[in-house]
Amino acid sequence: MKDPRRIVRDPDPRSRTGAARLIGYSRSAGFVLTVIVDPIDEAGITAWKTHGSDLRDYLEGGSGGD
Repeated sequence: MKDPRRIVRDPDPRSRTGAARLIGYSRSAGFVLTVIVDPIDEAGITAWKTHGSDLRDYLEGGSGGD
């Protein structure tokens, strides 16, 4: 994800496996995406259109680090 405003939550607080959560704008999708990434090989596990507190954090320039 190349979005300079992206939020990285590593590890994702909801993950049982230590996966990372990436939140950022996808130009190809045309909206903000949340992507869950495997901690071992960095492959995408799942993704969805961002909503709720993750979207609010992104729009407000939330915290997340890199």
